[in-house]
This record gives sequence, C-alpha cells and structure tokens, in this order.
Amino acid sequence: MYYLANMRQEFSVSLSATSSATADGQDTNSATATALRDNDILLANEDTLFTLSGNARFTNGLATQQLRTGVTGKAQVFFTNQSAETVIVQAILINRPGAIDTVTSQFHPPGTPGMIPWVMGRRSQQTARYTGNPTLLTALNRMDRTLLNAHWQYEGESISVSGAYFIDTKPEKILRVTAGGATARIRPLNVIINDNHFGAVAACLNNGSVVAWGNAEATVPGAIAGLRDIVTLCATLNAFAGLRQNGGVIGWGIAGRGGEVPADIGNLRDIISLCACDFAFAAIRQNGGVVAWGSPSEGGSVPYNISQLRDIVSLRATANAFSALRQDGSVVAWGTVSGGGIVPPEAEVLRDIISVSASNLTFTLLRRNGSVLSWGGGQQLPPEIGALTDIISVVSANYAFAALRRGGGVVAWGTAQYGGSVPMAIATLRDIIALCGNGGAFAALRQNGSVVAWGHEYFGGPLPGVIGSLRDIVSLSSTETAFAALRADGSVAAWGSSFAGGNPPLNITYLRNIRAIYGGRRSFAALQDDSRVSVWGGGEAAQQANVPAVLAGNISYTLPV
Repeated sequence: MYYLANMRQEFSVSLSATSSATADGQDTNSATATALRDNDILLANEDTLFTLSGNARFTNGLATQQLRTGVTGKAQVFFTNQSAETVIVQAILINRPGAIDTVTSQFHPPGTPGMIPWVMGRRSQQTARYTGNPTLLTALNRMDRTLLNAHWQYEGESISVSGAYFIDTKPEKILRVTAGGATARIRPLNVIINDNHFGAVAACLNNGSVVAWGNAEATVPGAIAGLRDIVTLCATLNAFAGLRQNGGVIGWGIAGRGGEVPADIGNLRDIISLCACDFAFAAIRQNGGVVAWGSPSEGGSVPYNISQLRDIVSLRATANAFSALRQDGSVVAWGTVSGGGIVPPEAEVLRDIISVSASNLTFTLLRRNGSVLSWGGGQQLPPEIGALTDIISVVSANYAFAALRRGGGVVAWGTAQYGGSVPMAIATLRDIIALCGNGGAFAALRQNGSVVAWGHEYFGGPLPGVIGSLRDIVSLSSTETAFAALRADGSVAAWGSSFAGGNPPLNITYLRNIRAIYGGRRSFAALQDDSRVSVWGGGEAAQQANVPAVLAGNISYTLPV
C-alpha cells in the first residue's frame, strides 16, 4: 500500500533571462522564474526572491525584488543597467529550501542600434541522411521579434545574400548577420547529437574545449578534454570528431567507426570541413582534397582516383557512402554501392550540379536548370518529378525526398507512407519557404509563420491542431520520429513520438530564450540565450541531470562583434 502523505515532493525553480538590452539605464532585460513541483507541476502563489549582481537594478531601483508567482507558476522581473557587463540573476523560492537557480544576462554598450539582428535557428550539421539537411536561420528585430531584412555573410568570404531567411551550408564558419548598421556573429555549430539509439551529445564551449554526455561514446579522452582550440563538431553513430583552429582534427568513440583518427590524418593542419556517414568521417582539405577514416567498406577509405582530386567543395552522406561536389559542377562518390557509392553515367557527365541531398541509401542532385537526378539503392525518381525545371532546394527523410519549387510549392517522392506523397491540401500551397525531414515525415514552414506536415503518423506526419494554428514559427528541427518548432518568442512547440521529444515537459515549454534546437535520433537539445543547454526526449542524452554543469554560462549562440 502506498501513502501519498509519505511521498517525497521535489520543489524547484527554473530561471531564464534575456540579453538584448543596451546599458543606458532605460533599456530593460527581463528574467522569468517558473516554480515547479516534481519538475512538472506548476506552482502558483510561491514567494520568489530575485537578486542581481553588478550595477544592474530592478525597476524598483534596488538589486533585490520579491514577487509571488501567478496562476501559470511564473514571476517576471525587469531590470536596467548603466554598465555594459554580464549580470548574474538569481531566483529563490523563499519557502522551499534548495529551490534556487542562477542565470546570466548581458547588457550591451550604449549606441548599439536597436535593430541589431536577433538570429534564431540551429546551425546545420554535416551528417548522414535527413540529419544533414541544411537548416533555416531567421533574422528578427530583437525588440519586437518581427522579421528583419539582413545581410548574411560567412566570415572570410566576399559573397553575401540579403533577406530575413538564410539556408546554412557551411556550419564550420562564423556567420555575420548585419542590419541597421549593427552586426551579430553566429558561432559555428557547437552542439551535436549523434544518431545512436541511446544517444550522446557533444558541445564545444566558448573557450574551445569540448564536453559530452549520454552513452559510452560520450566519454571524452583526457588528451582531448585538455584542448582549447576546437571550432566545431561532427558525429557518426558511435563517434565524434572535432575540427581545430589549426586545421587539425581529433576524434573519440568506437575506433572502427570513426573514433580513432589515423596518424597521417591526425598530423594534417589544413582541414577545413567535416562530414560523417554512419560509420566513417570524411574531411575536405584547404587544397580541395579529401581524406576519410572509419569503416573502410562504408566510406572510411577514399578511392585513389578521388584522393587525387583538388577541387572538392562540399560533401554529403547517406548511411554508408559519401558524395563530393567539385568546383566544375560534377560529382564523385565512394562507399557501398547500395548506398550510392558509385555515380551512374547519366550523373557522372553532368557539369551543372549545385547541391546534393541524401536519404538513407540514395543521393539526389540538384542542377542549375532546376531539375533533379537520383541514384543509389533507395528511392527511384518518378518521371514527372524528373521533368520539373523549377526546383530550388531538396531535403530528405530516411525513405523519401521533398523538393521546394520556385513559387513556394512542394513535391515529394519515395515511400508514400514515409513522406513520399504530398497531401492535396499541402500540394496546392504556394507560400512554403523551407522544408525539414525526419525518419518518416516532412514539415514545411510557410511565409505566415505557420507549419504543415505529412508522412507517417508515428513520425509526426499529422500535425496537431494547436500547432497548426501557430503563426510565429521561425525554424524547424527534428529527431527520427518527432519535430520541434522554434517560435519567435524563444519558446518551442513539438509533436510526434513522445519517446523522441514530441511531448516536451513543462520546464521546456515554459522557456522563452531558446536560440537554437538540435536533434538526434531520440532527443532534442536547446541552446538558450543565457548560455545554457536544456534537453528532452528519450535516451541518456535527454536526461537534464546528465548535462555537465560546466556548460552553464560557457556556451553561447553568438560571438562578440
């Protein structure tokens, strides 16, 4: 027999804060405390004490303020500062011993234009299948979170594009986003979740070190843990790799699946980009060459003729093969034949390829004339799709592809129940701006900030009505069987399998400062504006208690300008 009176109740407070204010004594940042019982039940009427460090002051003129949580379990405070500094904000539930949380809040120097871009969305990751689909970044006005026309440019490159949206294809590079005379610098990809069933997460801290948590592959060797020059990360199913500032590469995890970098590759100092399939890594060198390691039969050994090339510009991966796009618009491939490791003659002769996408076993190339061509052991391209000449981008699920057409329409092919057939209500839309795939479904972001989805029910194909009514979605992410939508206010809405992040807990849904959401097979990780990471979903990677404490305050979405 169980007695409710004897059940232990855990009380906690979750604190989040903004970091957008100017240090002029008038502009305000805010902090929101959410009182919880057993990490799930909201607590109203909880006396909450807020404190500030440094020169910051609440609107009552003091460095402390006491409020009571409302019916939503939340209490919000506003504070100003005349000093450009990082402020420590603390919240304590006065009547709940041990219920305490701390975050940081940044005040920017006076004179910073109010239109400084507020960029949201995760950096892309160069990994296999749908996890390697390029992702959408969105620029907003930081004051009112409306769309902001901005200039996007990778540092070190001369080409820039303009608009509120940007598709990230070079996640290893710093991205400059400029509007109204102000610039935001977005860090390279600094959080990645491998696609293993149990899951592991690796994160690159602001000081260039790396930490990881989750299953066995997460253990970072001491020699790597001591490094302070890691720029970005990549992952196979069972290993991680890190690109260093000096052009070197390091790895850890299962040796035969990419976790052990061969000496000849480990000695290189000219690597500029990483890519991964399930059991191997490939890397582009400064001279346009490519090297690989991991399982030799599944992409980890580069054929001699390809190893001699010096004009490779990008890589994509199916489960067990790589494709490499060359400067002349042609493509080469290696790995298993069933995974697309041999380019067919009709694709081999082309010299106008602009991008390549990958599903589980199939590559699809996009040509300059807006047509597509597929090869490999999976989805065959229907003639009616092959005849189109207005396709502008292609994304994958595990067993299907979806293509965005000029004019905002969408088509799909592959296994019908896993996203290869677009419902008529969606096929007639003409305002789609971006696509996102997972293991067996697709989601599409529309110009009005709403989202539609199709595919297998278990994978999140049917869209819940409450999410279909939203009009402020700015970016989409996925696990294998769920989707997460990042909203303009920094909150998240998710759907799909509850075992893979489709039903986030209350401590996640009440966040209002998320900048990016990263997905693995079963878990999501949210990088917040207060330099913290929150996780949910299934597996060891999704347990918040496993997130290293050192992350808090030491991993940020942006770099100093």
